[in-house]
Amino acid sequence: MDTMPVDNSRLKGFYKLDVEQRRRMVADLANLNDEHIGALAASGELDDASADRMIENVIGTMSLPVGVATNFIIDEKHYVVPFCLEESSVVAAASNMAKRCHAKGGFSSNNDAPMMIAQIQLLDVEDFDAAIQQIEKNKVQLMELANSLPSTMIRLGG
Repeated sequence: MDTMPVDNSRLKGFYKLDVEQRRRMVADLANLNDEHIGALAASGELDDASADRMIENVIGTMSLPVGVATNFIIDEKHYVVPFCLEESSVVAAASNMAKRCHAKGGFSSNNDAPMMIAQIQLLDVEDFDAAIQQIEKNKVQLMELANSLPSTMIRLGG
């Protein structure tokens, strides 16, 4: 499910729809392509009717029921949150909790900046003090070499 921010996560009566109707609604909301819809519809060993009795808001299976929690607003964006589990009432509880937070603007998130350190593995070193001296002496060149790696790694903090 690539594009899960949706226009509105408040899907009144969603739980009353049958599995195919819920699957189609989520597919429309999230702009899922036919391949994604087919993956959700592929029941494997667990058919839709059985999955629908196991958890709420089933839209597919992954050898476990796949359901979605509704009503989520996170950082001012609406989300339909996928769950893959066999535990009854978890999806309903998450949807209910999100609904209760809806009027206050939902949830906000934050994270700390990534903090990474570099590690150098040395094998078969006979003189650790000399190795440490060489690393410290060439620290700038080693960092330049490490930073010349693919920009994605650097952008992600490593």
